[in-house]
Order: sequence, then structure tokens, then C-alpha cells
Amino acid sequence: VSNDQTLLASGDASGIVKLWKLESGSCLRSYQAQSSSITALDWSPDASRLLVASAEGVCREFGIVSQHVLQEYMGHTSYIHSCRYLTHGTVVTCSADGTARLWKQGQCYQILQPQGNTPAMVGSSIVVDTTTILTECPAISTICEIPGSPNQLLIVPRAPTAYLVDVVGGTVLQSYAVSAPDAVFCAATVTVDWVYLCSTAQDCLVFEIKTGRLQTTIRDFGVDSTSKTTTTDRQTAEISQLVHHPFKPMLAAFSNDKTQKKGILTVWK
Repeated sequence: VSNDQTLLASGDASGIVKLWKLESGSCLRSYQAQSSSITALDWSPDASRLLVASAEGVCREFGIVSQHVLQEYMGHTSYIHSCRYLTHGTVVTCSADGTARLWKQGQCYQILQPQGNTPAMVGSSIVVDTTTILTECPAISTICEIPGSPNQLLIVPRAPTAYLVDVVGGTVLQSYAVSAPDAVFCAATVTVDWVYLCSTAQDCLVFEIKTGRLQTTIRDFGVDSTSKTTTTDRQTAEISQLVHHPFKPMLAAFSNDKTQKKGILTVWK
């Protein structure tokens, strides 16, 4: 959804983007943006441009009025999970290839990669170059910009540890870990003060963003978010997206698990 809350962008498995007017539900534009499934979208702050990422690892920037490609961001070797506009004209993308990449004017100027299942220490750098990228690292499933802190990102690999990182130097400022055996993080969202992380153990862990201290654990969050609570035999599906309301104490979660007959969106207060 655009920052002014008037437009919605959607992308489908055939690579088509559609732009919608939220108030009326009418489709304003439709065009072929990618040759494979669209996996992530993001509006520029002024809603004049749109980032469109794909399963092939390519991210393109389109002008909303012209529908022409303005920039191409190429370098990822696998599925892009998230793409975002940051401040000062920077774009960030993260991928199943285990890297998060920072771009300006279509050029990648920094690559971030947490090194596998060995947690990076606070104060260390996770910057790598093209010759030191590890091919066996976990996919990065989510990146979140910290509200009010434009030079800080939450990077969430599909691993037991997530990281608060300084964008300028790639330095780890804080880490957040799940203690459940064999569990990894699969979805995340942030506020000014808190980090919300869903794990494959079906819990939602709430951390203090500055100290990294675990504040509370919402048990069975994944189960309650993906199954009808009125049934006794509940099926669990992995949370694929977690979103916090901009200013109210509300969370929304959903899963795209193919075992569900219909997708379920759950709102928590």
C-alpha cells in the first residue's frame, strides 16, 4: 500500500503487476513486470515508483506513470524474499541465496551475509564481497527498516539468530536468538521499541530492540494464527508474513501454506 493510503500494488505468479485504487477497488493499470512469479513489491515514498522483485532473483524499478523500467537490480542468484526503499535513495533486497544487498542507481555497493548457523558477534561486520559469499548460508527471509532509525536494518535469516545491523558499515548492533531446539525464524516485524519474531516452533518472540532481551513469548502463535480455533484437530502452517500496525498494539499474521484450503489472516491485539 502506498504511503498516502490511496493505492495498492499486487503481483501474481505470471509476473503481472496491477495497480488498484483502494477507495473504489478499481484497477488503474496492469502490465507485465517480470517473466516469473512476483515475490515482493515496495512503493517509493512519493508513490511515483515501484520495486518489483521476482523468483528469478531480479528486481526492477518501474515508473508508475510511464510503466517503463527505470533501474534493474541484478546479482542475486535465487528467489528474492523482500525489496525495500530506504532513505537517501538506497534500495535493499534479500534473497534465498543468503545475502542482503544494498543498491544505488542500480549498482550493488554492499553485500551483507550472516555466516551460517554460527551467530555473528555484536560489533562484528557481516559485509562480504563477491569472492567470499558462502553458498551454504541460510536464506534471508525478511528485512525490516527500524522506524526512526534510517541507518539500521533488522536482517532475519532462516536461522536461530536475527540481527540488528548498521547499514553504513554492516556492523552487528544487536542479536536476537530463539532457544527452542532446531527452531529457526521465519517471519518478523518491528516497532520503534520492539522486535517481533515468529519461529518454526510456532511461537512469537518479542524482544527489546536495543538490549536484545526477550520480553515475552506468545506460545502457539503459529498454531492459533493458521488454524480455526473452534476445531479440536488443528493443522499448523508456517507463518510467512508478520505485520505490526503503525501505531496501535496490533499484529497481523498469515501463511501461504498449500495444505490450507483457504488462506487465513489473523489479527492479534
